[in-house]
Amino acid sequence: MKIGIVCARVKEVMPLLNKVGKFSEKKVNGYPLYTLCKNHNEILIIQSGYGEIYGSGATATLIFLGAEKIFNFGVCGALTEELSSCDSIALSGVVHYDFDLSAIDPVEPAVYPNQTSAVIKTDENLLKEITAKFPNLKVGICASADKFLADEEFKTSLNKKYGAICCDMESAGILLSSQVAGVPCFMLKTVSDGKGGAEEYLKTVHTASEICANLILDIIG
Repeated sequence: MKIGIVCARVKEVMPLLNKVGKFSEKKVNGYPLYTLCKNHNEILIIQSGYGEIYGSGATATLIFLGAEKIFNFGVCGALTEELSSCDSIALSGVVHYDFDLSAIDPVEPAVYPNQTSAVIKTDENLLKEITAKFPNLKVGICASADKFLADEEFKTSLNKKYGAICCDMESAGILLSSQVAGVPCFMLKTVSDGKGGAEEYLKTVHTASEICANLILDIIG
């Protein structure tokens, strides 16, 4: 099986590559692509760069290359005090909170015309299978848009409005591209920052990235 893995930043992908040993590297559609074999699976790891558009393009590239499953991993911000730095979350869904067609279509903000809810669900079968094997993983919704969130009031509003417990900048693009192509998608995030915002992120991003990379390696076996 071909498994595609999307991560945004070099800080996130390097801990994984450092652990897998032998891999090949090239660029495809301008994206760094790393290929390796693990337990008879071909693993394609792509570094997308920041944001929804890069994330979507990277995912489409993996699917074009034959990926039968998409796994996304990386760091995230916490939207609730119940999450601590370096906690890991299996995403049950994503809200693209800055998507808004309400001025021209009878839909609520953050709701796509082909969706009945602002929450775009990840693949339920993959989520159930992985959380059964890793019961300590927290499960929750991610709020995603092209913005690093440091405003605590806005973070709280996203939690109250959508039930989101974390936030990032790529999940919506990755998940939507997977769904359009009919490819199942699992998403794993590890908290790098909460109320500490950008300052906390800079201190903990390396540790959070390593934790997340270790988990995704365990998950894919």
